[in-house]
Amino acid sequence: MSSVIFQENLVDTVQSLQDEPIYQYWKAGYYDSIPRAKIVTSDSIEAFDVVVGRYQAKEFEYIESISDKLSFFDKLLDRISKILSDLFPQPKGDFNEGVFNLLAVIGAVVLIFLIYKFFVSRKKLYVHHDTDVENEEEQIAFVERNLLQVDVQAYLSDALQQKNYTLAIRYLQLLNIQLLGRKGVVQWNQSKTNTELMEEVNNEELRQDFLACAVVFDYAWFGHFEITEDAYQKYAPRFIQFQRRWS
Repeated sequence: MSSVIFQENLVDTVQSLQDEPIYQYWKAGYYDSIPRAKIVTSDSIEAFDVVVGRYQAKEFEYIESISDKLSFFDKLLDRISKILSDLFPQPKGDFNEGVFNLLAVIGAVVLIFLIYKFFVSRKKLYVHHDTDVENEEEQIAFVERNLLQVDVQAYLSDALQQKNYTLAIRYLQLLNIQLLGRKGVVQWNQSKTNTELMEEVNNEELRQDFLACAVVFDYAWFGHFEITEDAYQKYAPRFIQFQRRWS
């Protein structure tokens, strides 16, 4: 009985489907009768290039390989720009980008100048050769006073050019002391003697090498012996060997 009822219902369903009109949804113009919304217009849609152009600034560069291609100067300007942005409030009106870049450049120059003053001027690594000092004793005093910064080699060259080999021996000894002073082996002071400097040397071999050079210096400078060119050529290698070994 139930199967008969099911079959009758199935026939009715098929018949009702056959009686309904067939809508061809895919045909052109089928949806023309549907009203369009007037809110969205084509003028409100921005061009693709305009939208993409907004995201071409450096702050939107999320790819590491692109940022790596920036030059050092660009990175420096970008860093300084961020610092200036933190120091000064962003103006409400239009701000000339050229003026901002100028301030960035000025800031970079000031930063470099401060670094120079702190690391170079504060610790002078080099004092120019003073050619205005004519008196030998004043010249030696100047070199000893600025021993850790002065270019002793320039004074040595002058002494050799003048064939003043006794003075050249003294500058060779000062080169030895300068080497030890810059390495922190001794604490240089113009009033210290060679004996006092040797007492500060902990390395026994270094102390003996320094003593051997000091003996030659004492002989040449305090012994008042005339040092000829041949004598200088004999003694100078001892100082040069010391400087090469302990540099």
